[in-house]
Amino acid sequence: MIARRWISTTRITPVNLSAFTNRKTGTGSGPFVEFPDFHLSQDSLILRMPSFSTVYGKLDQIKMFNAPPETLPPAVELVKLKTGFTRISTSDYPVNLVCDTIVPTNNVKLLEIDEYEKGWRLYNPETHVICYSGDVSFASGRLIGRGVVALMGQGPVFDLSLTAQEEILLTPESILGHEQSVQLHPQKLNSFVTVSEVIKQHGNSFLGRYYDKILGLLSNVISKEKVFYKVKGPGKVLIQTGLLTKPIYHYSKDMLIGSMK
Repeated sequence: MIARRWISTTRITPVNLSAFTNRKTGTGSGPFVEFPDFHLSQDSLILRMPSFSTVYGKLDQIKMFNAPPETLPPAVELVKLKTGFTRISTSDYPVNLVCDTIVPTNNVKLLEIDEYEKGWRLYNPETHVICYSGDVSFASGRLIGRGVVALMGQGPVFDLSLTAQEEILLTPESILGHEQSVQLHPQKLNSFVTVSEVIKQHGNSFLGRYYDKILGLLSNVISKEKVFYKVKGPGKVLIQTGLLTKPIYHYSKDMLIGSMK
């Protein structure tokens, strides 16, 4: 039997001041590497960086930092990269930084990962990843490695854990990412059944050279009606709860065909 859930969210609780005052004692190099970690406060992101470590981020102004007295200025090296990220590096001493985020921290989710094989699937990582550290890669939307990634969404972001017997319907634009074990199936609407059945029955052989054009027109129609993903566990799904001002979503050919099965 398939179980469905109702989800509620809570506001982020401000971190204790110790997240800023207590510096790391390890190092980001050598055989026993210690990675930087992130903490969310009411309006900022706290970076706790050991010596010889690096963080990549799309962050606004650094408001304050905490470094040992013997640290020579500058406490960190900042290098703007062509990717839009800034590389933040420490040298001989650990440094804690308080940075403004480009969105409210309620819209930020910290994702810890330690998975080099299956990993996570991220949608539009170039847009949603605002900060990361450690040995991670999110090429082609596949997040693998070991470290921490900060993701931003439209509205508060939360994670949903589904068992193998649970599923939930979500709009495509509400999904930031999910574990690779999670299955996504396009779900058609009842009002679209008639048109879907024509495409499903006759397919490419009947529609011929008009097939791609019709699928494009259907994408515009469905944008007004909505196609959902039926998301099935087991695994975690990251969901953004905000609504777009103009919620128009262009559905791919594969998704349109999948919704008609």
